[in-house]
Amino acid sequence: MDRCTGKTTRAIDGAIQDLFHTGKCVVWDHDKSKRASNILLDKVIQRLQNEHPHIMNKIIVDIKELSIRIK
Repeated sequence: MDRCTGKTTRAIDGAIQDLFHTGKCVVWDHDKSKRASNILLDKVIQRLQNEHPHIMNKIIVDIKELSIRIK
Protein backbone atom coordinates (compact mmCIF):
# COMPACT_ATOMS: atom_id res chain seq x y z
CA MET A 1 0.00 0.00 0.00
CA ASP A 2 1.41 3.37 -1.04
CA ARG A 3 1.22 6.19 1.41
CA CYS A 4 0.03 9.59 0.17
CA THR A 5 2.36 12.47 0.97
CA GLY A 6 0.04 15.41 0.25
CA LYS A 7 2.24 17.02 -2.41
CA THR A 8 -0.64 17.38 -4.86
CA THR A 9 -2.93 18.89 -2.24
CA ARG A 10 -0.25 21.40 -1.23
CA ALA A 11 0.36 22.28 -4.90
CA ILE A 12 -3.37 22.91 -5.42
CA ASP A 13 -3.59 25.00 -2.24
CA GLY A 14 -0.53 27.03 -3.26
CA ALA A 15 -1.87 27.66 -6.76
CA ILE A 16 -5.21 28.90 -5.42
CA GLN A 17 -3.45 31.15 -2.88
CA ASP A 18 -1.28 32.60 -5.66
CA LEU A 19 -4.36 33.17 -7.80
CA PHE A 20 -6.17 35.11 -5.09
CA HIS A 21 -3.08 37.05 -3.93
CA THR A 22 -1.55 37.99 -7.29
CA GLY A 23 -4.39 37.44 -9.76
CA LYS A 24 -2.49 34.68 -11.58
CA CYS A 25 -1.04 31.27 -10.93
CA VAL A 26 1.12 28.95 -13.00
CA VAL A 27 0.62 25.26 -12.25
CA TRP A 28 3.51 22.76 -12.33
CA ASP A 29 3.30 19.34 -10.79
CA HIS A 30 6.09 18.25 -8.43
CA ASP A 31 7.35 15.60 -10.86
CA LYS A 32 7.75 18.25 -13.63
CA SER A 33 6.01 16.27 -16.39
CA LYS A 34 3.63 18.08 -18.75
CA ARG A 35 0.97 15.37 -18.41
CA ALA A 36 1.03 15.49 -14.62
CA SER A 37 0.89 19.30 -14.73
CA ASN A 38 -2.19 19.17 -16.98
CA ILE A 39 -3.87 16.82 -14.50
CA LEU A 40 -2.94 19.18 -11.66
CA LEU A 41 -4.38 22.14 -13.60
CA ASP A 42 -7.64 20.21 -13.98
CA LYS A 43 -7.66 19.53 -10.24
CA VAL A 44 -7.10 23.23 -9.46
CA ILE A 45 -10.03 24.16 -11.72
CA GLN A 46 -12.17 21.46 -10.12
CA ARG A 47 -11.35 22.78 -6.63
CA LEU A 48 -12.21 26.32 -7.75
CA GLN A 49 -15.56 25.08 -9.08
CA ASN A 50 -16.33 23.28 -5.82
CA GLU A 51 -15.11 25.85 -3.29
CA HIS A 52 -15.21 29.19 -5.15
CA PRO A 53 -17.95 28.93 -7.81
CA HIS A 54 -18.44 32.72 -7.79
CA ILE A 55 -15.00 33.17 -9.43
CA MET A 56 -15.53 30.76 -12.35
CA ASN A 57 -16.92 33.38 -14.75
CA LYS A 58 -14.00 35.68 -13.89
CA ILE A 59 -11.05 33.42 -14.71
CA ILE A 60 -9.10 32.75 -17.89
CA VAL A 61 -7.32 29.41 -18.24
CA ASP A 62 -4.30 29.17 -20.53
CA ILE A 63 -3.70 25.49 -21.26
CA LYS A 64 -0.45 26.10 -23.14
CA GLU A 65 1.07 28.14 -20.28
CA LEU A 66 -0.63 26.01 -17.60
CA SER A 67 -1.91 29.17 -15.93
CA ILE A 68 -5.07 30.68 -14.54
CA ARG A 69 -5.68 34.37 -14.14
CA ILE A 70 -8.51 36.54 -12.91
CA LYS A 71 -9.97 38.93 -15.51
